[in-house]
Amino acid sequence: MLPFVCIQNFKLRNILLLYKDVRKVLAKILRRKIEKKMEGVLGEDQFGFRRGKGTRNATGMLRIISERKLEIDDELCVCFIDWQKALDKSTGPD
Repeated sequence: MLPFVCIQNFKLRNILLLYKDVRKVLAKILRRKIEKKMEGVLGEDQFGFRRGKGTRNATGMLRIISERKLEIDDELCVCFIDWQKALDKSTGPD
């Protein structure tokens, strides 16, 4: 009786391990499909949690622009807007 129980546990463990791998593959496929759809929706100036469009890139570009403006003694105005707060408080047409 003992070998039969061990075989069943071994099969169950293999099935669970296979299920875990299948889940990972399906998650990657879904993530890539979502990323492709979102690339068409989001603009080139949208930074954040995107591949190759991190906030480090945006801050680096802002630093380069500001350094170039300082080199030529030109004025630079920067405005940061929290769109979530701005849009939450606005009243739209009803």
